[in-house]
Amino acid sequence: MNRGLEIWTKLREVLFIIIWWIVYVRFVFLLRFYDEILTGTLSNADAKILDRYNFLIAVIIGVITALVEIYIFPRYVRYRKLVVRLAVKGFYYSSLVVVFFAILRWVLPDFFYVARQLQQISTTGGEINKGFDVGMSLLTFVCGLIGINVLRGIYYLIGPKLFKNKMLGRYAYPSEEYRIFMFMDLENSTTIAEKLGHITYSRFLQDCFQDLTSFIIGARATTYQYVGDEVVLTWSCGDNRTPSLSMQLFFKYQEYLQSRSTYYQKQYGHVPVFKASINQGLVSVAEVGGTKREICYHGDVLNTGSRIQKMCKELNQDLLVSETFVDNYEDNVPCNFQFVDEFVLRGKEKKIKVYAVQKYC
Repeated sequence: MNRGLEIWTKLREVLFIIIWWIVYVRFVFLLRFYDEILTGTLSNADAKILDRYNFLIAVIIGVITALVEIYIFPRYVRYRKLVVRLAVKGFYYSSLVVVFFAILRWVLPDFFYVARQLQQISTTGGEINKGFDVGMSLLTFVCGLIGINVLRGIYYLIGPKLFKNKMLGRYAYPSEEYRIFMFMDLENSTTIAEKLGHITYSRFLQDCFQDLTSFIIGARATTYQYVGDEVVLTWSCGDNRTPSLSMQLFFKYQEYLQSRSTYYQKQYGHVPVFKASINQGLVSVAEVGGTKREICYHGDVLNTGSRIQKMCKELNQDLLVSETFVDNYEDNVPCNFQFVDEFVLRGKEKKIKVYAVQKYC
């Protein structure tokens, strides 16, 4: 697992949230004081005060939101019901806003004075009331919070790399890419599901795939699909290190699951073991669907990779790779591929060679 890359990924998400709040607060500011800016009611001195403090407030709120959403809530309310999660978030953020702006009112009096003056709030004895409209601030904050949670929801739903490409409209029309695919399936899944029951079994899979996340980040992989108890990962073939990274991901993940065997045995009575296959080749990619849109890969590469994975059990191998993967292996890290046999896969006419990999490179 690449610890540095994992830290950078988290930092990138923190920066994304901070940038969202900076842009959002600036937008709200322009929206509320648009007339004052056009008519010149807002002086340059006042504009600088508001601009400086708006930026500071946005950064502080962004940092707090990022820490809470990335590090605190996932740990303590991840498996709670939606109503409970919303209630906890609502109470936490409502309290945070009141306390936060109460502190800022004392620390940044100039900001609140100018804002209050522009809003022309009631005066007493000719002096401007330096109170602050907490209700409006709370509403503004809630709208911003909803916005960032919607963006993060889409971000995690389709994955970081696909999110960027989707925003750029890259998959509006079908295109071709040369990619590596890994099909990783839980061994003895039917037996485990029958013993645990479907609810506990789903929690079991949640833990398995959550533990996989850091290895996906470390290996620079993209999660393509979760299909039942199987996960499909993919890599672009632009880097020669990618083939070895894909194999390292699998074996390091297996080692990590064994290191967590005490936890899994205590919680579920089973320690997860996965078997996987790797294939590579040219595929087409496009955004499909109407009411539910999804980015899909199409091609024989996926069919072959999936069928090779099904052979892991009968050949008693943890990881099988295709002939195409071996022939195109150009990584500087040496790897020992062991030829297993030639097979005619179901629905195919041409034989393909399958290789086993013992331990990672």
